[in-house]
Amino acid sequence: AHDILTENQDVEVVLTYADELKSSSFLRQCDVKTPRAINSSMNICLHSKTANGKLNGLIILQALSELCSDEVFESFGPNWIKVLWPLLQKSHQVCSGSLGLICSNLRIYARRAPNFPEISKNFTTLVCPIIENLLEVSQEKHPALINDCFSTIKVLFQKYPGSCGSSISHVERFLVKQIDSQPSKLEPALLAECLALRP
Repeated sequence: AHDILTENQDVEVVLTYADELKSSSFLRQCDVKTPRAINSSMNICLHSKTANGKLNGLIILQALSELCSDEVFESFGPNWIKVLWPLLQKSHQVCSGSLGLICSNLRIYARRAPNFPEISKNFTTLVCPIIENLLEVSQEKHPALINDCFSTIKVLFQKYPGSCGSSISHVERFLVKQIDSQPSKLEPALLAECLALRP
């Protein structure tokens, strides 16, 4: 992991490494001690000042968070959200490729977190601010990512309806504007699902 996963590594090499991790049963079967080297290298990348470093870290985080055992998720999950959330907050400093991966990672996290009461309890406090940030990204900073942002909002509506708070009315207003301003970049089916799933 230390040799392959570095902030200067070619993204294609990291993608191949992530595919190898996904295709093997390594992540599903390993205990907490096993992925420490991967997690350590990934964290160095995620805290990198370079766009390439962050991208490499997010690629591996997606593989880890999606396929790791429950034991590993319970152990490392709280730190993963502590890294993802600030990256979303600083979305103006992050490339669109990384933002797409942030959204994907947040969806995985939101789907898995309810199985872990302590992780879920901490995550509920972030749901509303995450939705507000996703709205901001899709409106102002990276409109091309509107479908990624709303796919993530949809999962948050499904998994954490009680934590969406004041963000619900903001989402609703934005979606109604999308209906009125056709053609919209937001997929019609996704728009309809988000409206229907409003908590």
